[in-house]
Amino acid sequence: MSFDELVKSLKSYKFFFVICLSGAFVFVFVNYESVTWYWSIPSEFNDSGDTPFYVPGEFKSCPNVLDRMVTGHWSVRNYSMKELEEVENGLKRLRQFYKLPETLQRADGKCGSVTYEGLYWFRALCNPKGPTPCCYNNVCANKTIQECQCPQCYDFRTKLYAELADWIPDDPTCKMLKFEKEEDICSALQNATIYLVGDSFMRHLCISVLNLIYQKEPDKVYRENAGEAEKKKCDIHYRFVAECSGYLHSDLLTCGNTTRIHCQELWRADMVNDVINLFRQLRGQNNSWFIFGIGAHDSFNTDFVQKK
Repeated sequence: MSFDELVKSLKSYKFFFVICLSGAFVFVFVNYESVTWYWSIPSEFNDSGDTPFYVPGEFKSCPNVLDRMVTGHWSVRNYSMKELEEVENGLKRLRQFYKLPETLQRADGKCGSVTYEGLYWFRALCNPKGPTPCCYNNVCANKTIQECQCPQCYDFRTKLYAELADWIPDDPTCKMLKFEKEEDICSALQNATIYLVGDSFMRHLCISVLNLIYQKEPDKVYRENAGEAEKKKCDIHYRFVAECSGYLHSDLLTCGNTTRIHCQELWRADMVNDVINLFRQLRGQNNSWFIFGIGAHDSFNTDFVQKK
C-alpha cells in the first residue's frame, strides 16, 4: 500500500493520526467523513534573528502551534551543581556507549566535515574544555567564542543542556504548559490510546512520555524483569539507548487504567504492512493517537518513504 492509498483509507477512522517521515512531517487529521493532510519539510534551524515578530496580545489563543510554538528561545533555569553533574555524567556514559572520545576531539585535531575513525555517522568536534575548543575551517583552533562565529564553525561552549532549560515561544499566546503532577498529565490523557511507532527517535519519544507521567515515581517505567542493577544503569539519562529497551514498559495501562500507551519499533519503510496492521488495531477506538516516524534507516529519502 502506498502512502496516498493509506491516506485515502483513513476516511472511515475516527482518531488522530500523525506521521513523521525522514525529516518531513505529515499530519493527517481524521474526523468522520473528512480527511485533510499537511506536508511540510522544515527548514534548517537558524538563530540569526530573522524570525517572525509576534505582537503580545495579538491573539487570545495560539493560532498555529506548528508554526508559532517552535519559534522562540531557550531560557536556562537556576540549577544546582548536582543537577549539572548528573546531566554531564549521563552524556559521558552515552558517549562511552557509542565509543565516542570523551573529549569529542580527534587526536589530529580535524573536525567539522570529518567523522571519527570507525564511527562514520558522528561528526568530529572539539573539546569545549580544552585549549582548542573552536572547530574553525575543519580544524580545532584556539579561538574565543566571539572569534568562533562563522557558517561552518562548531563551538560546544555556546551550547546549553535542554534538561536544565525551558523553551519559551516568542508568541506569548503559544506558551508551553508544563506538567509536573501525574494527576494533571492524566487529566489531559484520560481515556486516550496512544501508539508510538517507528525508529529510535520514536522510542525516545515513548520513553519521554513515560518519564513525564512517572516523574515522581520513576520506578514505574521499568518492567518486572528489571533488577536494581538494571534500574541504576538505565536511569533517566541513559535509558534511551537500545540496551535498556528490554527493561522498560512498551505497552501499559496508566492513569488509573484509563490510558493505554503502546510503543513499537518498526524503523524502515519496507515495514509499512506491519505498521498498517498496528494502525488497524485502533479501528473504532475514539480518542486514539497513532504517531509514526521513520526516515533515518531509509537515508532520509522522502520520495522513497512516500511511495512505500
